[in-house]
Amino acid sequence: MNRVENVHGSGTVNMVQAGRIDSVTFGASGPSRTVSAITARKQALEAYQELGDRHGKARTWHNLAFALRETGQPDQAREAAEQARQAYLQAHDPDSAAAVED
Repeated sequence: MNRVENVHGSGTVNMVQAGRIDSVTFGASGPSRTVSAITARKQALEAYQELGDRHGKARTWHNLAFALRETGQPDQAREAAEQARQAYLQAHDPDSAAAVED
């Protein structure tokens, strides 16, 4: 199984764990949960990058864009959305790339 060092330096992260990091706060509400979601998704991005999981990385950029919009960070949300589009295209998923909203 592909593994990378946990960004906190405590052990390793595999693809399943990276997915859990990305989705751990999905659907949560409230400002503090959204900030937690941003932090978790940034950690998942690093893990997916190290694992070479292009689709996981794209999905996480997409989720990060949503969380950034929710916290009133429209410029950063647009940048994350563009990263999601590019990552989906690199993952050979033009349909998902087209579905990313700014």
